[in-house]
Amino acid sequence: MDALLAQVTRGQARARARKAVATFGALALLGAGAEGARRYDLAQRAASCRADGAAFVATWDDAARRRVRDGLLATGASYAQSTVDKTLPRFDAQARALQDANTQACMATRVRHEWDEELLSRAVWCLDERRMELESLADELAQADATALRRAALAAAGLSPVAPCQDAAMLARLPDPPRDRQGVAALRRDLSRAWAMEASGDYTRGGAIAHDALGAARHEGWPPLLAVAHLRQGSILAKSGDYDQAEARLEDAFVVGMESGALAHAADAASQLTYTVGYEQARYPDGKRWARLGQVALAQLGAGPNDPRRAALAHNLAAVDFAMGAYDEARRLDERALSIWETALGPEHPSVATSLNNLAVLDQDRGDHGQAKVLLQRALSILQGALGPEHPDVATAMNNLADSYRVTGDLGRARELLSRALEIWEAALGPDHPHLAFALTGLGELDLQDGEYAAARSRYERALHIWEKSLGPEHPLLAHAVVGLAEVALAQGRPAQALPLARRALELREGGKVTGPPLARTRFVLARALWAAPKDERKDRERALVLAQSAWEGFRAAKGHEDDTAKVRSWLSERGAAPAVAADERPASSPPGNAPG
Repeated sequence: MDALLAQVTRGQARARARKAVATFGALALLGAGAEGARRYDLAQRAASCRADGAAFVATWDDAARRRVRDGLLATGASYAQSTVDKTLPRFDAQARALQDANTQACMATRVRHEWDEELLSRAVWCLDERRMELESLADELAQADATALRRAALAAAGLSPVAPCQDAAMLARLPDPPRDRQGVAALRRDLSRAWAMEASGDYTRGGAIAHDALGAARHEGWPPLLAVAHLRQGSILAKSGDYDQAEARLEDAFVVGMESGALAHAADAASQLTYTVGYEQARYPDGKRWARLGQVALAQLGAGPNDPRRAALAHNLAAVDFAMGAYDEARRLDERALSIWETALGPEHPSVATSLNNLAVLDQDRGDHGQAKVLLQRALSILQGALGPEHPDVATAMNNLADSYRVTGDLGRARELLSRALEIWEAALGPDHPHLAFALTGLGELDLQDGEYAAARSRYERALHIWEKSLGPEHPLLAHAVVGLAEVALAQGRPAQALPLARRALELREGGKVTGPPLARTRFVLARALWAAPKDERKDRERALVLAQSAWEGFRAAKGHEDDTAKVRSWLSERGAAPAVAADERPASSPPGNAPG
């Protein structure tokens, strides 16, 4: 009996074991099926996200690329092909970035479950604005004129970055999308078109669209849209030179943007006001105040230390400090802008060249032309690579580089660079564009130093005509040409002809609040003209000495102008009015050029 019971027990145990194994196997199969279904579902969702990303930028295809290429080439300009080669890759890169960002936002929401649907909606809303920019700029360049061609590569480089649309913290700060998305979307499309026209240099059509869009945005009543409408019109007005109206619109953009949470638009408006009010209108305290407000907007926005908006604000504030003569602070700000742009946009971006150019001008002002040459050569290389060898911005770098070669005595290289800059500007901008006057006055300076007075006078006269036509008779830039003409008259022994020119130049520079060496040069030219003029009135010669003394002080206060300082002191000494010289002041050799009158 004991043996029988033992056998039965063993049989029951085996049966239980077989049942347990069967049950476990069924559960395992069930688990494997569920995991497979889950993985299949995720794969389907990922595939759907990738399809959505591709569809998001489907309008930028081979046909669109051909339209842009053919539109640029149809201008017939010599640099059209190089512009195509620089522009299309930037469109391609922006389209890839938009596709990837749209895909990743979808994956973060529907595959990885890191975002909710509200955050995804904000990301798509943000990306949609960038997509409309891309499409609008492509449409503009497909029917490009000479102006659009000149700005094409730079406009493509200026397409809004996609990264903010992938930053969850920044997206959370965006205003809620409107309920009536269809009406607002149409207005956003119009504003994107206005931006594209502004970027391609068509301020007339862009301004008209921005004006109409602003009226419609007021009627629509969604504050973030109203902020960007104010911003767009204000930006175009500023580029058109209507600074008073630009200021009003940009201030509205800032206020509405801050009130509605459209902080990016508020920050952009404050940055533009810093330059428009502080630099263009020479209202330095107001410009610095707007820069502080821009910093507040950026802080509220949560913009990181390497956000390109911080670079733009620093760059604009540096222009104000430069105009005020605060060169050390301007340098600090331009170095900050350079660092941000190199990090955020890469070392070969045109914005990097802009900062390099500004830093070089500061080096030139303090007399460090060796360092200025290094920076300008790098800027020139970046611009030639990014924009092509015939782009007007390339000519700007050449023009500034020529100044360092002129001052350091390499007049041949300076003439070569200025001649090439003039050629590029004339071909790209036409014979009456104000940029040409910079190269013309530079060449006039070289002619003056070479004793080619007729050639110098001809260049100065053409520069003056161009600036008077484009800027009006009171703009301080005209003084460059007017002083040159006075210098030519003095060199030819015609002080009576030089006198009214020198007086006008001084009025232009004092009226425009120009300071530093340019003002000192003008005062010295007038002093020489007054002294040499065929008059016996003692007060004229007394004023001449006062002006020369002031010129000496102006040159002496500036770094890198030892030769000018010595030249004025020598002139005063010959007339028995030499200024006192500090014990540690070293004598400087006389500069090349014309003997004083």
